[in-house]
Amino acid sequence: MTTNTGGIIGSTVTGDGNIAGNGNIVQIDKSRDTNHYGSGHGDRGGSGGDRSDGEAGPFMFGAVALSLAIVGAAFVFAKHAPQYYLAACLVALFQVSASMCAVIGDISGGRTVREDWREWLALAYAIGVALLIYYAWRSYPPAVVDHANAAASMREFWCGLTEHGHGVAVQHVLAAAAISLGLALNMPHAIAGFLAYMFGEYTPIAQLAYRAASVPFAVFAWFLAVTAGFVLIYLEPSAFSGVAGPFMGCATR
Repeated sequence: MTTNTGGIIGSTVTGDGNIAGNGNIVQIDKSRDTNHYGSGHGDRGGSGGDRSDGEAGPFMFGAVALSLAIVGAAFVFAKHAPQYYLAACLVALFQVSASMCAVIGDISGGRTVREDWREWLALAYAIGVALLIYYAWRSYPPAVVDHANAAASMREFWCGLTEHGHGVAVQHVLAAAAISLGLALNMPHAIAGFLAYMFGEYTPIAQLAYRAASVPFAVFAWFLAVTAGFVLIYLEPSAFSGVAGPFMGCATR
């Protein structure tokens, strides 16, 4: 029986619009030519590439390691994407609530919160990131989650995706990394404003939170949020589709 998945998974792969191919069989092209470095040129007797081998070796090792790390992260993320987005959304909503308390305290005039612009900045950041997380959550294909949970290994997961699927998986894992770090950097600002609202600006616990809420952290958190939004909304998945392709030994789709 064939299930309509909106062009995400099917028995055949046609074009870049599909995410994953045959869910039961992953075909690996074992006839691919292997690129041997230092094969030489004619009269040089095969020794012409020896020097370039030594120079390219560290670069190739780093490229392979980075590609495999991204693929591994994409695989793990795909298995738990709904749970991640739920947790990230809850964290962002907590920051919205905490920052809102501080802003309400400022507006009510009950007391003056030191550098109250931080509370406004933290509130705006938390609202923006919460909306971004919701957008990412809704746009992540459930078919990729199902495929990741059905795959027995990272290679089976990756080779079972089309080029478009590769791009979607990498796009979301990079954006999720930026969102997570940004939420962590914004957390001290949200907590500091909340503690100042609840216990007073100059209480030891509020002062401790303020010391952790540095301005560079706030600026970097905004940078990460903008980066995540750029990756998710502006860039097409095809911008990331070439990651790890040559290193995973998958058939071309």
